[in-house]
Amino acid sequence: MSENCQQKKKVLLCMESPLFVTHVQDALGTDFYVHSITNTDDLMLLTVEDKPDLVILDMPDKTTLDIFRSFKAIQAQTTFPIIILSDDEEVQTQAFEFGATD
Repeated sequence: MSENCQQKKKVLLCMESPLFVTHVQDALGTDFYVHSITNTDDLMLLTVEDKPDLVILDMPDKTTLDIFRSFKAIQAQTTFPIIILSDDEEVQTQAFEFGATD
């Protein structure tokens, strides 16, 4: 990673839609170093190794909740906030039950 990227806050986007990734990257602009993935296979490893400042999740609802539960299980190693994008009230309710705060 270049020195310039190391000075920027790191945002990890884990999103199902490449088009939505583009929209979020455009919204964040050049003020952030954005790493995006559309596959969850390496997500846990990436978060431990890259230590992002923020993770934004927008995956199918069950996958999003599974990922969130996994993060909560290794909370001692993860100090970043997680934003879950979902319009499903059941997912929102379950996320709060799993420890979401906002």
